[in-house]
Amino acid sequence: MLSGMRMRHIPIPQAIRESLRCFAAAFSAKKLTLQLYCVMIAKLKTQLSKGGIPVLDRFEKFSLAISEINRYWHKLAAEELAPYGLKAAHATYLTAMYRHREGITVPELCEECGKDKSDASRMLAILEEKGLVSKQTSGGSRYRGRMLLTDRGLEAAEHVCRRASLAVEAAGSDLTDARREDLYRSLESITQNLRRLSREGIPQE
Repeated sequence: MLSGMRMRHIPIPQAIRESLRCFAAAFSAKKLTLQLYCVMIAKLKTQLSKGGIPVLDRFEKFSLAISEINRYWHKLAAEELAPYGLKAAHATYLTAMYRHREGITVPELCEECGKDKSDASRMLAILEEKGLVSKQTSGGSRYRGRMLLTDRGLEAAEHVCRRASLAVEAAGSDLTDARREDLYRSLESITQNLRRLSREGIPQE
């Protein structure tokens, strides 16, 4: 992935070659989660620095920014959900279900949150155990039934949505409306392009 980016004529140490190979393999196999991505980027950055190979500014800034945003958001979300006995990972499900207060099926929720069935089932089981969501069966199938927020679940979802809005507003307080619009438009474009690359693979040079 990086060998064609200003590194073509620089000898690459074996350790870095192996990191690049693992990175590409995970990406191609569609197993490159955000957490794994951040770990690999940090490792690769360290190896590049030790190997005397220049780190690309744009690549580095983007990777570190995504990593930091993810870390800080999880820290804030965890603090806000602690009173409900939940972790940061539950915030995504609560906010999605808050947008679908009439109920949402598990497949729809997976699509909405960008999660797989096993993760959704695990998170929903915890939310149900804590009395925050309930299931309505459909034709005897709980999987195809609709997930609904209980009164306490609605309270938790409203809390995290309200606090998230305040956090986003504070984080972007230095941005003008025009710059904020450009930022979201750019992030949407990058996300769509990465989604396409994850399906089709990275083009050959």
